[in-house]
Order: sequence, then C-alpha cells, then structure tokens
Amino acid sequence: MCLLFVLGGKNTVNENKTITEAIENGTLTKDRFISCIDNQLGTMLIIHEPYERANYFTNIMTAARNFDIEQEIEELAQQKAVEWNEPELWELPQSFDKVNKPAPFPMQSLPPLLRNYLQAVSDYVQVVPEMAILPLLSVLSLCVQGKAVIKHTGNSHTEPLNIYTITIAAPGERKSGSLKEFMRPVEEFQEMYNKIHAPEVEEYRTERAFLENKRAKALKADLQAAKTYAKQLASLERKHELVLNASDATPEALAMEMYRQGGKIGIIDDEGSVFDVLSGIYSNGQANINIFLKAYDGANYTILRRTKENIELKKPLLTMGLMVQPEHFTDAMNNRQFVGRGFIHRFLFSFPESRAGYLKMSSPDIPKSLQNQYSDLINRLLRIPSTPDMPIIVCDREAELLFSDYHDHLQKEIRDGGTFENLKEWASKQFGRALRIAGIFHLCEHEPAERLTGQTAINSIAIATWAENHALNTLSGTASEPTEIKNAKYILKKLQKSNKNILSKSELLRLCRILRAYEFDAPLEILEDMNCIRIEIIRNGERGKPKERIKINPLIKNM
Repeated sequence: MCLLFVLGGKNTVNENKTITEAIENGTLTKDRFISCIDNQLGTMLIIHEPYERANYFTNIMTAARNFDIEQEIEELAQQKAVEWNEPELWELPQSFDKVNKPAPFPMQSLPPLLRNYLQAVSDYVQVVPEMAILPLLSVLSLCVQGKAVIKHTGNSHTEPLNIYTITIAAPGERKSGSLKEFMRPVEEFQEMYNKIHAPEVEEYRTERAFLENKRAKALKADLQAAKTYAKQLASLERKHELVLNASDATPEALAMEMYRQGGKIGIIDDEGSVFDVLSGIYSNGQANINIFLKAYDGANYTILRRTKENIELKKPLLTMGLMVQPEHFTDAMNNRQFVGRGFIHRFLFSFPESRAGYLKMSSPDIPKSLQNQYSDLINRLLRIPSTPDMPIIVCDREAELLFSDYHDHLQKEIRDGGTFENLKEWASKQFGRALRIAGIFHLCEHEPAERLTGQTAINSIAIATWAENHALNTLSGTASEPTEIKNAKYILKKLQKSNKNILSKSELLRLCRILRAYEFDAPLEILEDMNCIRIEIIRNGERGKPKERIKINPLIKNM
C-alpha cells in the first residue's frame, strides 16, 4: 500500500505486485532504497511508459538486501514520494539580487594621486575600493572644511565642504585597516602641532585660570574690578590643544570641543559608537541630534547652560566618516528621530562587497613614495588657513553646464514614478553633496581662487552617481535586511548545493545546522513566494500527524 503512493495512480496492479514481492522477499535495504532514489530520481522522472517505470524500479530493488520493517518504508515513501504522471512544471525562481545592484566605484573619477593611493591601500588591506573610498573622502573633507565654500551654479547660495558618510560592513571585513592608512598623516599632524604649541597652550591656561580666580574674588568686594577682569577674559586669545577628530563624545561635549577648535571638528570612526551616543544611552534615552543637524550646513548653534557660560557656535562645521556593522545601522534606521528629522538623509553610503574567505596570506606593501605624497597632500590641506570670510570656489562655464544637467537629472528622478520617488529627502540633498565633493577635489589640486574645471565637475558627478545606487540599496533595506531574509538566503545556498529535489523538514534541519527549528518558518515562506520551493503537507491517514515536504525548484541551480 505504501508503494502505491510512491508510484502514483496510473500504475497497474501487476507493477505494484512485483515491487511488493521484492520488499516481502527481503531483497531491499532502506539505505539502498534511499541512495537509489537520491541518485536516480532524474532518470525515473523521464521514463513515461508504465511498464518501463515498473521494470526500472524493480531492478533497483532487487539489487538490495535485508529491507527494514514496513513502517519505516511507509515513512520513507511519504518523504520521498514522486509524482509519476508528468514531470512537474516550475516557474522561474526570483532572485534576491536587486535590479539596481551598485556598479564598481569609478576609480578614474579621482585625481591621480588619490586614485593611486586608494588602490594601493585597497590592495594592501585586501578590501574592495568601495570599502575605502568614503573614509578617504571623509578625511579630505576634515582637512578642508571651513577653509572655502563652493558657489551654487544657479544662484548665490554656497555649500560648505564638509560631508557625512557611512560605510556598512560586517565584522571581520577590515574596516579599521582601511581607515587607519588615511588617518595616519592627520594624527601625525595633530601630534606635531600640539608638541610645537604646547608652551603657548599652557600659558593661555595659566593666564585664564588667574583671571577667572581674580574675577571670582572681585565679585564679592569690587564690582568694577570684576568687570575689568571679565573684559580681559573676553579679549584673551584662545589657545587650546588641536583636536581634529572626536570619535566618541556626547552632543554637549562635542559642541564644547567645537567651540575650542574654532567651530570645526570631525567624527571619523570605524565603530560607529556615535550612534549609541545619539540614541540617548547616556541621557536616559533622549536623543539630542541638533548639533549634528546644524553643523552639516553651518547654521549658528547655541547651547544654554545653567551654571556655566553658554556655548555659541558661529557657522559650525562637522565632518562625519563612520564605518558600522549592519546591525548597528539597522538600529539607526529604526530610530525615528534619525529618520524623521533627516539626519540619516544627510549621508553618503557605501555597502561594499565582502572579501571574507578570499584573503591571501600576503599583500603588496604601499609604496613609500606614494605614502609620502599622500602625507604631503594632507599636510598642505591642513595648513590652509581658516578665515572668517572664506574664499568662494566658482565653476567655469563647462562645469556650470555639467552641474546643471545633473541637477535636472535629480529633479526628474524625484518626481512620482522616478528612481527617488520614495527617497526624496535624500535625493534633494544630493546636488549639494556633488558640489561639496567637487570643492574638495578642487582644493586637492588648485588654489581656491582658480576656477573649478569641467573635468572636476565630471569626476564629482561620477562619484555622486555611483553613490545614488548605494543609497537606493542602503535606504531601501539591503544593508539592514531583516534576519528572516538573511536566513532565507542561507537556506537557498544550502539547497543549491544539496543535489536533492525533495527534502523532509528533518532533513532540512540537518542541512542547515546553524538555524534552530523555529527560525525556518518565515524564511521558507519567503522562498516559496519566490518560486524557489513548494511546501506540501503529507498526512498519514486521518489520525496521523501531518508532515511537511519541501520540493525544490531544479531551476535554482542556475540562479
């Protein structure tokens, strides 16, 4: 009876009798039966004549010995049952790959020195250029922010040269190594500057402490003297240790340090710990992101304090270059303030391809001469003076026309039905980001007073266009995909390698050992919706416990 189920309704009584006799005679083992079905299933499916099917199946059985008990045969038949009428028809399976899969980073869009150094660092650390490009742009932005602005090509508006970037990569993808090489000359410059100016800083601290002490004493006895000391404090030229980068600080501490540094600072970090700070873990869950919103565009910002002097920042500028894990980024995307107030939409994104599992024991060192050239560039950019009236970078006619075309492209794609229909807030800031990148590149090769060329415009637009696809992938969920999607991809890979057409639920559990039983339901539903599998319920009589059988679309092998 159990084998009638296996062979299907069109088989004759004689065929089933022949097979049943083989079982009763003890000429078939369970292991041999499983092996034959697994290895020969494809051949059996294409035999359409009933006599040929029965004859082929009988030959398989008579080759084996010592068959197990009938109950085991019946259970096996339910797990391995095959429709014998016609081969099952499948629709093409859907793919997890996005249509807008990001293209490789356009290396030719970088100035020659930066292009060569980016490639050398990528080869040395063994990462794809997409892992290293945004940290490089962030470091360059840190060096030039507040030292020039770039004029909008259609009106008198200007854009500062600071940018916000996020690179999203899993643990073990060498994020730290990518960032370290770009930040090295920045840290060396800061250390040398502070060493040279240490006596001046100490003199300022001593004089300020002296005047504050005098003013405090005068307030109790001589108001006029207290006012005199207050004026002297106000006129005292501030001299602090140079801090170019503050990777982990509360918003108030960050604002205070920006005040000491003349309104400019960077947050360049390979851990993304600033998200924890901004989420309010140090302030009872109350996020305070005002300084991060204001300092992107250089809007004046004031913090009112009860017991100390207020912090007033005139045109503050902040550069952010973060490298975070997908889970960390998911938390940020789930923060209503980050998304609702447009904080996340100020960033450029990169979601680089993984190289884990393909790393070599050795890699080529970065040429010393190239390291020196890069260090010289960073030192030159850091030494550009900051002035209250920042120079304005102006585009030449060719660059104006190119930027005009890019502006129109973005506006078209923001409309209903366009690429950025659902990412309007991010896309509305993209033209400004393209201008900022162009201004950064301009200062790497030219003086601010020189006209920004069409070639620089082409290069910045190429990078901005590359960033569009990464933003689409990142903000639409690829970078922060739910756990059930990740598990579905894992199960699909296992099925593609399994060489099986049908699996029981217990067999699938053994195949995907890293998942627990309760983690299968949602991923299997996803795969079924994608036409990768079919889930069937097999019942053993009216009282028998139903069992799941997973049929595998053979076309997934070609995905």
